[in-house]
Amino acid sequence: MIERISAYSNKAMWDYCEILKRVVTQTKEIKVGRGKQIEILKVPKYNTEKHVVDKIVESCEYYKNLTYP
Repeated sequence: MIERISAYSNKAMWDYCEILKRVVTQTKEIKVGRGKQIEILKVPKYNTEKHVVDKIVESCEYYKNLTYP
């Protein structure tokens, strides 16, 4: 879980975590193949480790539950 930033409320921390989640989970489209056999794959834009992404997602849920019980 992401530690609380001093002077941030539960709502502010939830917003902060949502912004982090939105940035970390961005994807870009890559075209693979040639001609009619082209495939479009969605690949993560940033190489972020899985445990970091999981930590951000869990923090979003935690602060959301604190804000709206």
